[in-house]
Amino acid sequence: MVTCKQCGAHVVGDAVFCVKCGQRLKPGNPAPSAIFCVKCGQKLPHVEGYEHVAHGKATASELAIPQNYAAPLCYVFGWVSGLTMYFLDRRPLVRFHAIQSTVVFGVLTIAGFVAGRMSNRLFLESQQQISSIVAFGSFALICLVSLILWIVLMVKSFELKPIRIPIAAGIADLFARNKAQA
Repeated sequence: MVTCKQCGAHVVGDAVFCVKCGQRLKPGNPAPSAIFCVKCGQKLPHVEGYEHVAHGKATASELAIPQNYAAPLCYVFGWVSGLTMYFLDRRPLVRFHAIQSTVVFGVLTIAGFVAGRMSNRLFLESQQQISSIVAFGSFALICLVSLILWIVLMVKSFELKPIRIPIAAGIADLFARNKAQA
């Protein structure tokens, strides 16, 4: 790991240029200040939502992944990827999406598990077919809602136009704000 002499950012690997300020890490001409490729020093196109971390304590994932890519990663594997991104990324917007993913898909996973077990048990043990049909219908509805939410939340978070699921967004705001203050 190399430390930039101009801004103090830690650059991983065999980079020639600093990703934060564009300073040449090896002797030569300095590049203008923008976001630069660590290998060739070319100015990278501006990515909306990419925030520079002023305090210099950015993790490698925060420097490498713009927010419009990190936010959808919170939803890829449901609550598992939400928890993972919550602990890996400290940016408030990414943490919001991570907690929202954990709450929404955690609840849907538990509800789907309960509805699936009830559907199975009622189908095998019950003499009333209507109760097993209702349980199976609720399981299918939970699966459909999960699929639709999964797609919509990933697309909207990529566009940096987040959809706020009412109760989950309130919980996510609390967690994202508390961790940002700490």
